[in-house]
Amino acid sequence: IFKKVEIVEDCLKLTIQYGGGCGDVEVNIFESGAIAKSNPPQRYIRLSFKDNDPCEALIIKDYSFDLSPIRVNNVGVIKLNLTDWDAQLEYSY
Repeated sequence: IFKKVEIVEDCLKLTIQYGGGCGDVEVNIFESGAIAKSNPPQRYIRLSFKDNDPCEALIIKDYSFDLSPIRVNNVGVIKLNLTDWDAQLEYSY
C-alpha cells in the first residue's frame, strides 16, 4: 500500500506499507514504454513488489527510483500515471 508518493528532483520517492519483517522483498518500478500524445506527454509506471517474506509485522519503508531514463526528448515536463495511485504526478526536468 502506498503511504506517500512524491517526485524530488529526478527521483520518484515512495513510502510503502506491507506485512513482513523477516524475509526478502524485491521492489522495482517499470514503465510501459508507451507515451501518451497529450500536452504534456504522459507515461505509465507501475510498482513491482515481490514478497518472499512470510512474517506479518507491519513494515513501512521508503524507496527511491531514478526517473531520468523515462524522460521524453524535446520536452521539460511529463505526467506520470502510477498504477494504484489516484493522483497524476508531474515530473519536471
